[in-house]
Amino acid sequence: EGVTWEDMQGIMDVCGIVFTVAGLIAVLGGAFGIMRKHFALVVIGGICGLIGLGFFLGSVLALIGLILAALSRSEFD
Repeated sequence: EGVTWEDMQGIMDVCGIVFTVAGLIAVLGGAFGIMRKHFALVVIGGICGLIGLGFFLGSVLALIGLILAALSRSEFD
């Protein structure tokens, strides 16, 4: 009739996978940002960092990183 525990478990599994992949892409974007390479990947990593949970601090830091990357666009290869 309603949502079962098995449904909730499936939803939580999918959310966990999505947030894990977003976190890995954010870390990859941060690494390329430090190396000043692949600007598009840095921006995608920043956006994925915004989607992650991060307990608000992670989202704020991702936004700051995204702004700093956009301001230093000319320094990327």
